[in-house]
Amino acid sequence: MQSDEPQPSLEQLWKSQEEEKMTLTLEEVCARARRRQRNDTRVYWGMLIVTPFIVAAYIHNLMRFHNPWLIAGSAWALAVFGYFVWVSVRQGPPRQTQTEPCLLFARRLLEGRRQWARRARLIGWLCVPAVLSVWWGRRPLVRIAPFIAVAVVLALVWLAMTLEERRCGREIEKLSSAK
Repeated sequence: MQSDEPQPSLEQLWKSQEEEKMTLTLEEVCARARRRQRNDTRVYWGMLIVTPFIVAAYIHNLMRFHNPWLIAGSAWALAVFGYFVWVSVRQGPPRQTQTEPCLLFARRLLEGRRQWARRARLIGWLCVPAVLSVWWGRRPLVRIAPFIAVAVVLALVWLAMTLEERRCGREIEKLSSAK
């Protein structure tokens, strides 16, 4: 049996709920900032350790190619990878100065992550010529499935970096309101 009362719409229910406010204590902000700092330091050193091996393997494979399209695409991809590593490690791991408050340090870390997500989206677009060149060098009419798979992966990476940028923006707003 249904009652004669009209059911509220989803929009009315949503508007009737109290706005959820997130209150962060200074200790929580400091703990998050330290955790992010440790994570960023691990990523920094991991990139420095792994990059020479990736570059060596890539150059080894690059020397085995004979098709000019494959060489051009692989060289472009190697250059884009080098750019990605350079912008990621050029400033070193983030450090908190002695006089910097945790709130400002956390905001600086989040702003750095947001910038990194923007750069990663740009780097995804820079990968497109390399993908096209390698695809064209491997007889494009025969194999289109790998090209489509790479295009889907690039689109998913672009979407993930967009979501990460928005998440960082929301966290920066939370920290701004925590003053």
